[in-house]
Amino acid sequence: MSSNAKVYLRGGAVLGLLLLATADLTACPGCAGNIEAINADRAAGFGWSILLLILLPLLVLASITVKIRKMRGGAAVLMLVAGSFAVAGCGDSSEDLPEAEAEDLVPFDLSRAGEVKGSVMFAGEVPPPERIEVAGDPYCGNGELLTTIETQNVLVRDGRMEDVFVMVSSGLEGYRFDMPTDSALLDQKGCTYYPRVQGVRAGQPIVIRNSDPTIHNVHARPEVNDQFNIGQPDRTESVRSFDTPESMIPITCDVHGWMRSYIGVVDHPLFATTGADGTFTFRLPPGEYQVTAWHERYGQKSATVVVRENEASELPFTFGGESAKGGE
Repeated sequence: MSSNAKVYLRGGAVLGLLLLATADLTACPGCAGNIEAINADRAAGFGWSILLLILLPLLVLASITVKIRKMRGGAAVLMLVAGSFAVAGCGDSSEDLPEAEAEDLVPFDLSRAGEVKGSVMFAGEVPPPERIEVAGDPYCGNGELLTTIETQNVLVRDGRMEDVFVMVSSGLEGYRFDMPTDSALLDQKGCTYYPRVQGVRAGQPIVIRNSDPTIHNVHARPEVNDQFNIGQPDRTESVRSFDTPESMIPITCDVHGWMRSYIGVVDHPLFATTGADGTFTFRLPPGEYQVTAWHERYGQKSATVVVRENEASELPFTFGGESAKGGE
């Protein structure tokens, strides 16, 4: 091979590689860095383009060694052709990225919202609290030595129930909701979970805190989401989350068997846990909705409410009496 041929060969190869790099970076910035976001057809085209980019330079160089005098600048030309294959296979990233599912949803518009005012009442006799021996771990009272503690999963004041989880269970399909910017909190104080019942958004971080001067074991037992089991020394924190909506995940402590909490994982913000007054309030656009109320001892009940523009609706729930499913 003559010295001129070698110069043409090297120069053509270098120029071709530069053209390919430029085509890859400018024409398709999303392909290499975000191939998962490309639709299936384009992703397949991108894969074939990569294969062509590997094989064509080899074929070009082989041809050049045979007919270098005739081709002269052919290496650069064929490299440029290979680059065009890459651009065609990849396409314009601004057009090829699939539309996010969220773009098919509409913002949650409260400009014409009506208000749903609800209350959770209790009928019948409130079951007595349970006294539990804690001799196995006396440090369940913020460092105070204890022998027994009292637990109660039916909290009623003036006929109204606390710790009832209420959520809009249907009627919100097609709406888009912003994610909260803050974290939820599950605290352990006096060998008791606080709050006992709460709701979180799917994917929202949950700070799990041990405020007690003793070790705890936080054991989440979901059926849809992944379980976790955290050993927590005193005065420590962990962060977990649940990615998929799921109704009332039980949280227990393997060290202190009476400790129990429940977390409802929801894909929208229309949920609430009743406080001491047993009430909840939702603002909803006009439409028909199903609302579900859940209590750990008495199960769940659902009701339908029709919301009209700028009007208030009442939605009562009643638990107790013969509806008890038995505590845990």
